[in-house]
Amino acid sequence: MEYGIKQPLRIYENLADRNVFAPGGDNSPFCLICPANMLLPFEIKRPSGAYPLTSIKLIGSSEMELLTYMDSADLQVFSFAEFDYIVHYGILPHTATIPAGKYYLMLSDSVNTWYSEDINFIAFNGNTLDLCVPTKITYWDTCDVDAIFYRTGEKQYKNIIYLDVDIGKPEYPVIIEASEDAFGSEVVEFAKLEKTYILQGVFPQFMVDALCLLPLHFAGVIEVLTHRGYTGNVLTVTVDPKWQGTNGALALTDISFVVDRVIKTNCCGDLETPNIYCLTGALEALAVIVEGSTNYLIFEYTNALTSAQVPLVDGDKVLIKYLSGATNYRRYKASTGTYIPSGVFFNGGGVIDLNALNADLPDADIYYYYNVAAGRFYTDPAISSIDTPTIISAVGDKTLQGRGFRNAIIEVWEIIGGTAVKVFIATGEQLNTGGITYPHNPAATVTYIKAVGLNCELGESKNYFWAGEPLGIGIMAVGSTFIVGEDESDDDATE
Repeated sequence: MEYGIKQPLRIYENLADRNVFAPGGDNSPFCLICPANMLLPFEIKRPSGAYPLTSIKLIGSSEMELLTYMDSADLQVFSFAEFDYIVHYGILPHTATIPAGKYYLMLSDSVNTWYSEDINFIAFNGNTLDLCVPTKITYWDTCDVDAIFYRTGEKQYKNIIYLDVDIGKPEYPVIIEASEDAFGSEVVEFAKLEKTYILQGVFPQFMVDALCLLPLHFAGVIEVLTHRGYTGNVLTVTVDPKWQGTNGALALTDISFVVDRVIKTNCCGDLETPNIYCLTGALEALAVIVEGSTNYLIFEYTNALTSAQVPLVDGDKVLIKYLSGATNYRRYKASTGTYIPSGVFFNGGGVIDLNALNADLPDADIYYYYNVAAGRFYTDPAISSIDTPTIISAVGDKTLQGRGFRNAIIEVWEIIGGTAVKVFIATGEQLNTGGITYPHNPAATVTYIKAVGLNCELGESKNYFWAGEPLGIGIMAVGSTFIVGEDESDDDATE
């Protein structure tokens, strides 16, 4: 029988293997932390057998059968010839009401029984943290590490550690390699700077076992989230435990995370042409032409820099602004003297007006993105709805649906107590696919989004008012809690 995988939530076959029964373990100040509405991820390796878990019981000041409150999608069994892995992903909340306090798990599949280390359930949001639980470490790998099974397919198993210690101030060690020239002077050939955070805590042996495996996750991802909202992908990590006393029960442990690295040599390399576009990956249009105008009828455009008339040639791409107020991307076909549709567009796909860009016109709307449902382009991002997430998330989270530039950063802003606060950052890809799930502040009266490109801003949506705000012109109420602006309306809308 194999058990005791070196994971944060350690699972044992024997009750007596738990840390509380080890020498000095009953006085350990450390306890695993878990949000009250979640259960930490864990894995169990057992001899092969086609039977699922039948019980996950919390044992503490009282007992509770937790399995009946858990989402079955959060548990999975992977069967192999000689053994199985029971995997609990720990990504979906349960519906049980667990009084705050310390518990351990007793798990059973009707054949085997296992016991976990102690868990301290606390009421906090595992996605945003707070001053009581300021640090979260999430890690996984593309390959198995020791006995931890990571090759779980489409749904990735990830280990999670919540800590009640904060990450310290960063250090910036520099490594320099140099040689002497013919005159005895030192010539630097290589320099490396690493931004390093150090987290220090006192941990029992089972947690040190798990932490010391972190450096072996070099083919995967290690993420650190702090209560200040900082999320960083760790480049390298080192773990240095120093055992206290003589019984090996506790170790003062330094965990060093390198989150940024700058390398410089004495060779400058080739200089690439700077990217002058605010939006990467955008299609190019020579100009915007108004339907029915002289330029439209004689197939020319006016150069915004020189005011010269420039004839279109076969295949030129332009944006046609129709009399309806909408605009679309068209290709000029010389043989028929027509403007024809060009290409297949996806939500958020961008087009740049080169004529306005090259002239550097003030206040020129030179970028447009496509909305498939509307069949047209827009210049400003838009919110279509804000709802409770369809995929269960942290308490208070909302999912914002809308459209905007796919290759941009989307900032979610809320007005709280009269002050605009940026509450979340996501990608245009997220906005245009499943939506952005963000931590909504119930005190907010208004929500809106901004699109940001490379060193520039790409516009912001109209305000979307939560209930209680006065209604303005062109807004309507949806249900009883949310008031939205007129969807997708825009003077610069395109067709």
